[in-house]
Amino acid sequence: MAIARFTLTDDHPATFEVHWSWWGKERYLFEGVLLRSVWDLTSFTGMRTFQVNGHEVRISWSAKEAFVTNVYVDGKLRVENLFPQLTLKREPFSWKRWFRNVATSLVIGVVATIAYKYWRG
Repeated sequence: MAIARFTLTDDHPATFEVHWSWWGKERYLFEGVLLRSVWDLTSFTGMRTFQVNGHEVRISWSAKEAFVTNVYVDGKLRVENLFPQLTLKREPFSWKRWFRNVATSLVIGVVATIAYKYWRG
C-alpha cells in the first residue's frame, strides 16, 4: 500500500492523506476523517475531486506510459508525482517471449493432463 500526505496550503497545517493499494483500494482522508473509500481496478487514467475547507482538491493520475499522480488545490499544482515510489516496469512486446510463454503453458498443461489421467486410474 502506498500512503502520501500533503497540506492544502503552506499556511494551513491540515493534512490530506491518500492511501492506494495495488489491489485497487483507494482511501482519501482529511484530518483523519474518511472522505471516500472506493475500489477501482479499471481506470488507467482518472481524477478524484473533493471540496475541503473551501478548497477544491483534485487528484489526477495516469498509468499509461509511466505512473504519474498530481495534486491540484484550487486549480494550481500543489504536489507533483504524489507517489514517486510507484513505477510501471513495462517491457516492450516480444514475439519470442510470447511464443516461449505459450509453449511453456502448453507443456505444463499436457504434463498436468497426463498426470491427472495416470493418478485417476
